[in-house]
Amino acid sequence: MRRRRFLEAAAVTGGTLLIEPRAAEPARLPFLPGPALPSYRFLTDDPQYLDARPCFSPRGDHVLFMRSPAHDENRSAFWIVRSDGTAAAEPFFVSDSLQATRPDWSWSRTSYEIAFTGIDDDGLLGVYLLDARTRDVIRLAAGDPRVDVMSYPSWYPGGRSLVVTNYARGVNQIVRLDLERPGVLTPMTDPSLVWAGMSSVSPSTATGNPIVFAGQLPVGEYDQDENQIWIQEQGRAPFRINPGQGRAPWWSPDGGRIAFESNRNDPAKQVYQIFTLDADGRSLAAASPHALAAQHAKWSPDARQVAFAVGFPIGGGGVALVANP
Repeated sequence: MRRRRFLEAAAVTGGTLLIEPRAAEPARLPFLPGPALPSYRFLTDDPQYLDARPCFSPRGDHVLFMRSPAHDENRSAFWIVRSDGTAAAEPFFVSDSLQATRPDWSWSRTSYEIAFTGIDDDGLLGVYLLDARTRDVIRLAAGDPRVDVMSYPSWYPGGRSLVVTNYARGVNQIVRLDLERPGVLTPMTDPSLVWAGMSSVSPSTATGNPIVFAGQLPVGEYDQDENQIWIQEQGRAPFRINPGQGRAPWWSPDGGRIAFESNRNDPAKQVYQIFTLDADGRSLAAASPHALAAQHAKWSPDARQVAFAVGFPIGGGGVALVANP
């Protein structure tokens, strides 16, 4: 499956979090999945389309995802499908002037509950909110769209704030957007300590809603194949929870586990799998077979399923579910 390459991080700017990163934990033996893997099934599998970045509705009965023609990835829209597989996918939000990508559906809000990355006719990225009932869309005023490249929104519990990745000026940084303070960007990571992106907010208030993200030390040039899974807790240093390659991490509903994608089992670093990991860095397990080329994992509200995208060998891609990951 083709992927948009991340913006190159050639420069490092100062941050506001004056904390040194924790030392990396000792390297572990490479993880090799055993023969037994959780069962999975496809929700969409039409090779004419490229389906990606799924997320669950608040009740878990539907999966929202972005769909593009297999021959043109730059015409993405949102479609929706029942998670039990009893009906075909249907269009949800289609716009002639706005590409819709990377959705996150708040499970607590009742209006403008879907946050997503939108790309306008000028190719500028921004964070938008979509009302699931009316299909109305609003753009969040977040920084200067000419230099602040906002993407990958993730809701805080309660639905009053988001964390997003800001690729501004070539530096990967997680920032917080408060809906009650439009236009204000609060840095959540320091790019002088770690280049951070693709984040998710833990629903666990007991631990202060830590942020999990794909990160790498700010050395040389940014390379997505060098990403690892990091955690940023409030007022503490960011730290890696696993030494292997990984990106696009997503917290489970109870904040106890993380699903993410990794090419650690592919010598050519081309094929990604879905893995799960406990929040303390233990119990690493494969949730999809290597042959599926799986990405973009998201948990269901009851944590019994994970939705993910699958690349087909010749064109297109679909959405699948894995049970009891």
